[in-house]
Amino acid sequence: MSRSTPMACLALVAVQAAACARSAEPGANAWDWPFHDTADWLEQDMVGGRLDDGRRFWVLTLQGSTGAATIVIAPAQGASSRYARGAPVMLAIFGDLGGASVCSAGTVPPALTMDLGAVVLQPLVAGQCCLGVCAGGSADMSGTVSQAMMGDVLAFAHGDLLGGTGLDLGGIVGMELLQDRLPLLVSSASGHLALPALYKYCDPDLPSAVALFEVPLFPHQTSRGLGAVADDDDLDLDSDGNGTAWDDMRNVRYQQGQCSGGSCRLDLSALAWDPLLAVADYGGGVFSSNLSSPGLFYLDGDADGSLALDPVTGKPDIDGDGALSSGEDFVFIGTWDTTRGTDRYWHDPQILETALDSGLLTTENWPAHLPDLQETTAFWEQRDVYASLWGLAKRSSTIRWLLVANEREHGIPIASRPHVVEEYSTLLDLGAPVLFEPSQGSFAEVLGEHVQDFPRLEEGQPLTEANVGQYLPPFDLSEMEMRTIAAAEILDWTW
Repeated sequence: MSRSTPMACLALVAVQAAACARSAEPGANAWDWPFHDTADWLEQDMVGGRLDDGRRFWVLTLQGSTGAATIVIAPAQGASSRYARGAPVMLAIFGDLGGASVCSAGTVPPALTMDLGAVVLQPLVAGQCCLGVCAGGSADMSGTVSQAMMGDVLAFAHGDLLGGTGLDLGGIVGMELLQDRLPLLVSSASGHLALPALYKYCDPDLPSAVALFEVPLFPHQTSRGLGAVADDDDLDLDSDGNGTAWDDMRNVRYQQGQCSGGSCRLDLSALAWDPLLAVADYGGGVFSSNLSSPGLFYLDGDADGSLALDPVTGKPDIDGDGALSSGEDFVFIGTWDTTRGTDRYWHDPQILETALDSGLLTTENWPAHLPDLQETTAFWEQRDVYASLWGLAKRSSTIRWLLVANEREHGIPIASRPHVVEEYSTLLDLGAPVLFEPSQGSFAEVLGEHVQDFPRLEEGQPLTEANVGQYLPPFDLSEMEMRTIAAAEILDWTW
């Protein structure tokens, strides 16, 4: 099948955001890493300190018109880099569309700065605060304002923009820096921020390498249209006996091959609408009670015209065997958005199209918590991972790409990894240099020489949903370990 040209036109836009303001409540969104000397020094637009392991950090605003702010994490004072010319600068982008986890312990792996000697930048998204320093504007779910801000963070990382205090990055960290070209580590749903920002605001020759760690490609993959690994109560028990323990709560109507050629169609033949139940009713309390607007899309597996949730677990696993079957319902949760003061849910546009075409919903009885089809389509086009990936690969042949997947996927419970396979295939078809999984050398560098090797996909060879399992690391590593291994690979590619 030929690969389709993205429909969305990602044009460069000038975005003006409100000037960055200090948080009225410095204690809000507090950094949860253990650190001391929190305010080693404090200026109007920057706070800095040291972590318990000696690493240094700053949270600062940047000059420029977008109101951008970023976290900077650097090696301990006096530490040496493994690279002779200086400390390499890289961006690490983690978190969901709201960037909520960016000021937390589970983001930058310590080894990136302590062992690899890198200076790591994490952009804040619009309206986000960390230790009382805030990015400007209002929260926009990694939309155009946040993307423009990340463009300024890229410029700051490259040495083309000063921090809010008038210092450049080298002056802040006090180290000789390698910043001619920038490697980027992009994880999970942060791809909706990072890839559009790279395409819109970055010089094509600036990124040296981009590692994508289990980044969802299409809207339904981000908005739980295929399910969520976290919904499986026992990730070590293969309840349905298919050979994969962590996929028991998947959308069983997904079949290999539904994602190909730059598109991905869901089987929505059993789509239904429950006007009474809300997201807060799903999962036995895993979602906030604030997500209470009634109305859920679901697949009516038993064709009885009603959504059946177990009264104890709040999940559609009615027979209690720990796995969903084709005769049980499947709930489309969506991506929830509270940035406007009320809960709203972003679904894949194809779900809304099917609901309208089938008469499940009409424009006259459209629920207030569902953005309409036009608004939903525009929302995902602004955050289009596929169009951005396609555009970057077409525009630059100098970016090297690394696709990374763990033995146990962190988010999407489909063992054939349609998102990773389609990203790899898109890049390969466009002639971009792309590798699936880091080299054995990077695994050994991070985990030790004793780590076992495993079969590798040769560069330039096709990756498919049928063969992807052969090339995954045969041991369960943490997300932190996989991120570190990926970072080691792209740093070595660059320097």
